[in-house]
Amino acid sequence: MRPSFLLLAPMLVSCAGSSPDAPAAPIDDAALTDTSPSEDDAAIDSAAPDTAPPDSAAPIDVGTDALAPDSGLEPKPPAGATLCASGTFAQGDAVKTCGEPSSVIDSVIGPDGKPKTVERHCDAVTVEGGRWEVWCSPKGIYFWTRIDGLRSTGAWVSCPASPHLELGMGLHDYAHAGGGGGGSLPGVIGKPNYFFSKTEATSVVASGTQDGAEVAKAGSLRVFVTAHHSATCSGTMVGPPDPDAVVTAVSMKWPKK
Repeated sequence: MRPSFLLLAPMLVSCAGSSPDAPAAPIDDAALTDTSPSEDDAAIDSAAPDTAPPDSAAPIDVGTDALAPDSGLEPKPPAGATLCASGTFAQGDAVKTCGEPSSVIDSVIGPDGKPKTVERHCDAVTVEGGRWEVWCSPKGIYFWTRIDGLRSTGAWVSCPASPHLELGMGLHDYAHAGGGGGGSLPGVIGKPNYFFSKTEATSVVASGTQDGAEVAKAGSLRVFVTAHHSATCSGTMVGPPDPDAVVTAVSMKWPKK
């Protein structure tokens, strides 16, 4: 697998190519409809700051072109690939996928070399919806998803005065004819902001590739988006950011039946 973006997740063992890492849990067909980084976890655009919540870094100002194809919010499949599956999803689908068992989420290797479980807080955010696409070619697949309208619900916060969450790393698992496994997605883009507040919605985009002719025949894949609390509360430093927890997820299959 050759991920196409910038965020690295140091606590996970990433997959490479299409070699199996760990068996991925099968994705339930019912999960489909027709359908921040901290300093260590992510790289973000750093345009001129705008207005920020009192306890976070300034949001990213992307001007008036936030939805332009070159903004990172639209898919960029490789030359020669054809769309072999796509779909849309709603809040209920995201919550269901977020809570499904996954070997990547439920048993990862921490910085100390010991297995650990990534927490899940599937009620921490709401989404307005989103879509996903899988593009196939003789070389493999390109996958892409955009989750729109993410907002914090306030159900999982450490600072009641400012119940926003900061975007963390991306994770994924997969199962296809070329093997199964998963790991980190080295970059998740949040625009126009890298945080989720109750009042300001943001969109999250993730994409990547899976190599191998067998991969394009059929498979399933899930993308998990994580978040963490801010290191400050009402302008006061309260400690390092909390570990990332899964807050929403997207599932996709190809070819589409």
